[in-house]
Amino acid sequence: MEFEGEHNCVHHLNCDFIPVKPDQPGIVLTSFNTKNKAIFTTTNLHEWFRDHVNVPILRDLEEFEEKDSGWSLHAIMGLIVNVNKYNPL
Repeated sequence: MEFEGEHNCVHHLNCDFIPVKPDQPGIVLTSFNTKNKAIFTTTNLHEWFRDHVNVPILRDLEEFEEKDSGWSLHAIMGLIVNVNKYNPL
């Protein structure tokens, strides 16, 4: 992926979760979002993706399943990536 100029980027991971306990209702859709982060022309995109997308989303997924939610990941439905031109205040 190449960018000209600076951009802001935010990600939304949509997942289906199924109940661990049989008395709970069916599948539920849950979204995990990253914070809006700037990407500059000098940014290493592999490191940026790891630090601002991969690690935070995996952490949120693990925390959701571990916090005694009663839900287990069933399927990843999609990843939405929003990229906007960077406009510093």
